[in-house]
Amino acid sequence: MKNEPNEVTVFMQDTSDRKARLVMLSNSRLLWHGRSGAFQAQAFVEAARFANQCGIQPTNVCLMKAAGNVDAPGYRQIKNWYPTESHAHISADAIHVREPRTMTMFQSSDCASGAAYNRKTGESILYHCGRPAGMPDDGQNIITDVLDQIAPDGDMAALEIIFTGSICGAHLPHLDGLGRKQADAYLDEFGPSVFYDVATRSLDMRKVITAVHLSAGVELHQITFFGPDCTYAAPCCASNRRDTMQGKIRQKGNSILWLTM
Repeated sequence: MKNEPNEVTVFMQDTSDRKARLVMLSNSRLLWHGRSGAFQAQAFVEAARFANQCGIQPTNVCLMKAAGNVDAPGYRQIKNWYPTESHAHISADAIHVREPRTMTMFQSSDCASGAAYNRKTGESILYHCGRPAGMPDDGQNIITDVLDQIAPDGDMAALEIIFTGSICGAHLPHLDGLGRKQADAYLDEFGPSVFYDVATRSLDMRKVITAVHLSAGVELHQITFFGPDCTYAAPCCASNRRDTMQGKIRQKGNSILWLTM
């Protein structure tokens, strides 16, 4: 794999039965222009070509636009998969997939991105789990929402949880503002164990993801994290926080693909 900063790197992880695959195409071009919001087709075409190499037809592609914050369209919403038309998208934080031979796609630039796969039913949910969507609200967040829908009978033993593309706790401090307020909600719900450093509210989303799944009855061996340990620290990954700290305008994103075979 090539991993120079300006080149796309492919990271992927199959489910144990090889009926689905989570892929990160890191450092892809942005799907939507950072200032104008205009759709930019190159990253989508790049992802669709990759999926086609895996046997997915271009007509079986669903594009999701994840919510960047609590007031964004689709925040913490789980919507059913359907093929989106050219340049169209579904505003949501998760897509429930029941169909084989499909691709579902969204972009992230530091937020953890994951899939919950039910080996018994063959159903899966691709979801975006950044700080806003993962923020606990009366004990619920996007993770519990997904688990409630993918395993409505409470049979967690049938699940496989796969995640990639997250910034690490060391590079995710929240010193003030809305970020600090949201980080405080994590501290109130989970205590200091999900922080790299409590004083700076340096939140470790991998620890949050693991803790919520374990609390719900998923066992540790059912959870897989793959790819770089930290998008901020890995030059091969796009990182919104790194660009912000360096005073740069974000031009790249990490394309997240969920392929069902």
